[in-house]
Amino acid sequence: MTDRTSTGPGPGLDQLRATLDSLGTRPGALTHPRERELVGVAVPLVWGELKATGAWDKLIPTDRAALYWTLAVSHHLHLDLSPIADDEGRAVNQLVRDCAYFAAHCEPRRVHRWPEAEGRREQREAALHQLAWLHDLHPTWRAEVFHTLHTVPRPTPEPDRSAATTDSAPHPAAGPGRPDWVEPSCVWDALADAQRRAVHEAPPSPDRPEGWLGRDAARRFAALPEGWQAEALRRIGRGDPARRTVSEATEAMNTLPRFGIALRPAPPP
Repeated sequence: MTDRTSTGPGPGLDQLRATLDSLGTRPGALTHPRERELVGVAVPLVWGELKATGAWDKLIPTDRAALYWTLAVSHHLHLDLSPIADDEGRAVNQLVRDCAYFAAHCEPRRVHRWPEAEGRREQREAALHQLAWLHDLHPTWRAEVFHTLHTVPRPTPEPDRSAATTDSAPHPAAGPGRPDWVEPSCVWDALADAQRRAVHEAPPSPDRPEGWLGRDAARRFAALPEGWQAEALRRIGRGDPARRTVSEATEAMNTLPRFGIALRPAPPP
């Protein structure tokens, strides 16, 4: 592939912009073959531009994992396979946002062309902080975080960032774990709860029946590469179900050999 690092982005980004405009904000499932075709070309387009402009080499592991994950989702949507996400319309909307986020990496002086990427970098930074906090917990309490994420109600996914955000329940104040520049989320809540309880309570029994789902999710999460762990937390923080997200990471990793991408084998489901 020709390196355009010195000449800037090419026509692929114009094609991507037109593709994302055609997909728009979907209220539901894909209903026309043309829509599946557009979904199938969007991620390879931005992936090609990332490599051609040299931006790919500058991405941190979390961003690379996000691109690979989105590539796998696009493959499933394009071929109308059993969904890698439970809500097809929402999966397309997230794919559009992720493509815009990576397109902005390719032309950093024209980020205004990619308004769908707003807030995406902050989500990534929050997930990296969450992962560091999670790693600081004892494994028993890490499992309890996933148990909490599985059992408590999840937030409405991806609220409209143009509207004022109101919360029906208080969130923990920013402290050693949550920086004051990030928005509250269910992940911060679960981490703060586990940290408080770890100070005042004995660890939950590793054999208690009601905790096995959290233990299973924590085990499979720990087997993911670190970049994939942070990306999974980002997706959970935006409202995706925790256990399903960990399973989707495994499925995404197992899809990548179709694209000639060799990662170490994903953990068993």
